[in-house]
Amino acid sequence: MSEQIILCDQMENKVVVYDTADLMTPVWSWKTDHECMSNVSGVKKRVHPLYGEVVLVCASGGYCAMVSYPKGEILWESVSKGNCHSIELLPSGKIATASSDGNIVRLFGSPDEFISVEAEYSHGVLYDPERDSLWVLERNRICECDPDTLEIKGNVCDFRDILDGGHDLAPCYGDTNLLWLTGKNGIFLYNKSDNKVSIAAGLPQKSVKGVGNTPETNRVFAMWMTGVYKPWCTDEIHYFKDGTEQ
Repeated sequence: MSEQIILCDQMENKVVVYDTADLMTPVWSWKTDHECMSNVSGVKKRVHPLYGEVVLVCASGGYCAMVSYPKGEILWESVSKGNCHSIELLPSGKIATASSDGNIVRLFGSPDEFISVEAEYSHGVLYDPERDSLWVLERNRICECDPDTLEIKGNVCDFRDILDGGHDLAPCYGDTNLLWLTGKNGIFLYNKSDNKVSIAAGLPQKSVKGVGNTPETNRVFAMWMTGVYKPWCTDEIHYFKDGTEQ
């Protein structure tokens, strides 16, 4: 079955969409010459009642934007704190970003207006429609926050003895009670109802930069650094089905 994944390409400083049937030829790409668009580091594809289908992108240089898909028109852009690693669009139309420089999560009401909260080494923001929550991934914990105020409103799970440095946060398609997490020790699953983090059985236990599964075929895609181009980069995409690499 044909499915799509969206990735960050730091060598070309752009975001790309691939059909999983052909991971060599992108079906869509986007980039900007904005001075803060350096080391593109976070990307999400969303459908929103106000904006339609969009791509959200952020970069370590602080650049963050929302562009229309597939036209690629900039609908919103701003500059957040450095090493902006994650970006999310909320139902209200507000945009949240997570930056490890300054340990900051920001909630933008407009490109020039925002509120900020401290979040140690923050690397992930993810909206949860089931709970109307914004999950925030920090170095050693994941927190459930109010999407309008960024105040903690529910679960807080400390995983410092398990995961060792939270890096990526993604929905687990097929089970709305679970979230994917990655860190220096590998790939993990966070259980919302139990408020616990556990190892994702059968998946790599190494420093994983990105993870996610596809809704239709439930294949798990993961990436870990190989040192190509820059020490933290990779030119490899691995995918797994039922715990076996394909």
